[in-house]
Amino acid sequence: MPFFLYTLSMSQKIINQALEELNKKNINKAQSILLKLIKKESANTRALTILSIIKFQYEKNLVDALKYSGRAVQLKSQDINPYIIAGISALQLNKYQQANDYLKSGYQMNNQNRDILFNLAISSAELQNYDMAINCYEKCISLNEKDYGAKVNLANLYRKIDQDVKAEEIYLELLPLDQPIINKNYLSLLFKRQDYKPALELAKKICDREYTIPNLMEYLRGAIEMKDIALSEKLLSEINLTENTEYQYFKISHFLNQGEYELALTQFETFFNILDHELDSKLLTLYCIILSGIEREEEADKKFRELIMHFKNISVTKYYSLWLLSKNRLEEGFSLFYSRLSDRQREIVKPVDLKLNAIKGKKSLFIADQGIGDQIFFMRFLKKLNLQVESITLAVDNKIVPIVIKYFPQHTVISKEELNSINIAEEFEIIQYLGDLPYLLDIELDNISGCIFDIHAQPKNYNDHERKRVGISWNSKSHRMENEKSISIELIRGIISQSTNEFINLQYDNFEDVQELKEFENFQSYDEIDKKNDLVGLCNLIDTCDYVITVSNVTAHLCGMLNKKTFLLLPNIKRSIWYWNQLDGERSLWYPTIEVINLKNYNLEKLINLN
Repeated sequence: MPFFLYTLSMSQKIINQALEELNKKNINKAQSILLKLIKKESANTRALTILSIIKFQYEKNLVDALKYSGRAVQLKSQDINPYIIAGISALQLNKYQQANDYLKSGYQMNNQNRDILFNLAISSAELQNYDMAINCYEKCISLNEKDYGAKVNLANLYRKIDQDVKAEEIYLELLPLDQPIINKNYLSLLFKRQDYKPALELAKKICDREYTIPNLMEYLRGAIEMKDIALSEKLLSEINLTENTEYQYFKISHFLNQGEYELALTQFETFFNILDHELDSKLLTLYCIILSGIEREEEADKKFRELIMHFKNISVTKYYSLWLLSKNRLEEGFSLFYSRLSDRQREIVKPVDLKLNAIKGKKSLFIADQGIGDQIFFMRFLKKLNLQVESITLAVDNKIVPIVIKYFPQHTVISKEELNSINIAEEFEIIQYLGDLPYLLDIELDNISGCIFDIHAQPKNYNDHERKRVGISWNSKSHRMENEKSISIELIRGIISQSTNEFINLQYDNFEDVQELKEFENFQSYDEIDKKNDLVGLCNLIDTCDYVITVSNVTAHLCGMLNKKTFLLLPNIKRSIWYWNQLDGERSLWYPTIEVINLKNYNLEKLINLN
């Protein structure tokens, strides 16, 4: 027998002995046998692999597992196992680049191995190679459509990189499994997106299943964000973690939701030392909001600036930006308005200084961001932009594409969904967000008259026009502020029942409320118009009205865009959104045909007599 075959035969016998000891759970003896063999044959990849398995699986010794499997990989072992063990060990030791290198080598050997694909996805995501991570997770799922681990991780990754629609599709597919980890991950997405109404419902479901303090805190968070005063009070009483910072944050927020700024200040100063630099930015931002609420404006302004300098935190900058806008300090507020965007959103921007007319002659894309109402609001700035450029491409929510085509025909319009099939970096020379236009166009308080919509709605003539046609909408579907924006159906019933006017339903959704109001002969529901999705149809219906009574919702923005005479009812004017600021104590600064009504100063009789 040739010497190398004899050596191979002897090596195999020794390895078999080690495997027999391993089967008997004689771990130490198996290791001893393999170590002796490796000392003689340092390039024996099989011995190295088995030893790495022992270190990884039996001893949980990641350092040694990585040491022996890594040597096997360097020797170009034809066995996939050392690549898997080296990759996972490095991954668990937070050596992401090393893990990625080992797993990529394994991938080249076998691109259908689930362990390789799954862990390569994890290491790629940690290295921010998101395309590679997504591709690996998708391959895992193609190999086994019931690979729920890959699906959950893929959804979490989509959530991380702000592809929330794709994340939600996967979570919704997995929710019927009713697994706690899936429910909690989806809850995180809902909170991230500020979809607080479904978040509150899911948090309740999680609590009903597992009544723990962490779950109760998430439930409380939902109640606070939805401004459900009664539920917040109940949960604060049940949890009662007086020494817990997050609990105190929620308790102070609860006082603010009730408009009790002095109580909020007392609670804050009782539990926190404002000079304590260990306080996080979220708590200190809350403190600024309290100061502003009790009209200590200069102090609030100073503290906001200190926070931005100290924390360099984007959420603090966002709050300060909104606070400045609420004070009509437009130039300062819009200069910080970029903070509303995530890092991922900001990455795709190709900046331009519109003051230098740099956009002329270049293919330019403006992406509408935020909600439907906000997108409509920011369309006004196209008027000033048109002075510099004749045509741009606008990417907007699919729902308002017809609105833009009808009222802003000079521009090319696509839906934001279409951006997924376009390489926008190659297609366009300039990429900006629509919400950045006020800053880029130097909008200040003394020049906003040039940004007022110049669309004018005219009421149609009706034979029976002795009584006014009054459009009416009473609910906002904002997941964050529904309770703060909406008014009760009882109030609407009172207005309709005691008025001689004809009321035209402009409310989207709220089918039960609409059915209830149909009992009044002077209420016309116009059910044939899909008021949620057919916004052109809704605009046409608004056009038929003499005036409109509405709350802060999409309908209000459409009325303002059309310059329709409108009464905007605000249940809590102190916490209203900045774009409802008033110019003269009555009229909206941004929508001159909208009169802003503080409901706290109006009784039913006054509301009935609005005209």
